Amino acid sequence: MGGRGSGRYPSFGSHVSKCEHALAIDLAALKRDGYLFTGCAGKINWWRHDQITNWINYRVEEEGLRLIYRTRGPGSDWRRVDELIPFVETPTQFGGWRRWFSCLGCQRRCRILYGGAYFRCRNCQGLRYESQYEAPVFRAVSQRHKLRERLGQLDSLEAPFPSKPKGMHWKTYRRLAARDAALDGPWYEAFDELLERIDRRR
Repeated sequence: MGGRGSGRYPSFGSHVSKCEHALAIDLAALKRDGYLFTGCAGKINWWRHDQITNWINYRVEEEGLRLIYRTRGPGSDWRRVDELIPFVETPTQFGGWRRWFSCLGCQRRCRILYGGAYFRCRNCQGLRYESQYEAPVFRAVSQRHKLRERLGQLDSLEAPFPSKPKGMHWKTYRRLAARDAALDGPWYEAFDELLERIDRRR
């Protein structure tokens, strides 16, 4: 992201339904990589298998992030897009300010813009996260596994909840234990419902 590599102009008209499959511009990543100072300009690149698949031009202005690219829909001509995505700031809890994009579609604050014909927030693009497509039983399983992995446990969910790792605050550990317990009931209920559905189809 932010590099000056070469590539072809993308067609941003293709529709995807999941955030993980869409072209994304992450404000936090731009800041982390040092590309968010006023006057910075270059290309935002998207890669696949070590090859640049898409890229757009950008310039950081005092008021926001300017995006310059070309796009076209099925059967239509190329058209040039030159848009300034405004910055907005909100105060942080311990002083200072946090910067956001202001979506040109709905004016909501967002950290990530997703590509379509234009770059807009997740809601305007009609995108969902991968986890939102999971059945409740698999979503609960996924959440519990991730939670337990934080504590170093890679065993079955039937195993007892892991003990507190050295260096972890008790407050954090109790919060994770409570979350695991809260997911335990819905997991079994969703699993039973899934088994009943399978039986009915036989």
